[in-house]
Amino acid sequence: MNIMEYSIVIPVYNEFNSIPILYNAIRNTMDPLKQPYEIIFINDGSAPRGMEYLEEALDKKVARIINLEKHLGQTVALATGFKEAQGKIVISMDGDLQDDPAHIPGFIKKLQQGFDAVCGYRINRKDKLNKIILSKIGNFIQKVLFRTELHDIACTYRAYKKECIKKIKLIRNGYHRYIPIILIREGYKVTELPIVQASRLYGQSNYSLFSKIAQITVSFLYLVFDMLIKRI
Repeated sequence: MNIMEYSIVIPVYNEFNSIPILYNAIRNTMDPLKQPYEIIFINDGSAPRGMEYLEEALDKKVARIINLEKHLGQTVALATGFKEAQGKIVISMDGDLQDDPAHIPGFIKKLQQGFDAVCGYRINRKDKLNKIILSKIGNFIQKVLFRTELHDIACTYRAYKKECIKKIKLIRNGYHRYIPIILIREGYKVTELPIVQASRLYGQSNYSLFSKIAQITVSFLYLVFDMLIKRI
């Protein structure tokens, strides 16, 4: 039995048009590596009508779908995928085609250099201006407060060594954004990889600006509180 080298974890919420394209792009990137890999789609309460279409588009030997009973959010979806992942390297990415699978070998190379986690650093954001401004403010605050050199902690596109991501407990909604900070505080070596972000081809973000601000603020305050408790 071959040892699984790579697990690619992708939360899915009604992104049915994007998934077959993303799936084929991942296959085109991963197959030339000639190493065992798996693609795990976490269905975060998507509409049932689209899941049948998604099931038909996937090779069951490579990809599988884990269904959540209802829409629980990206943190729960990622935590579920991380728990199920069998690869020695675990890669997380969004399902909206903004994360280009062609960057995966770059993530792997960084991990092979001795890092425990590699965070995508979006150098050419294709999002709306208000979302970019919000991200810049958040990144500035975390750099000052936690004294990190990270530029883009909110980017889902990341790669981890299995042993470190399996130890992270995403106990609160929104905590997936702060995985790099948690890892750094735990003594793991974290670095960044500049990536080119593509424009969204289908649909729009599943979250309003107000709901995103509220979630980020609450989860950030919980993170600070949890860290203070650990120091007492």
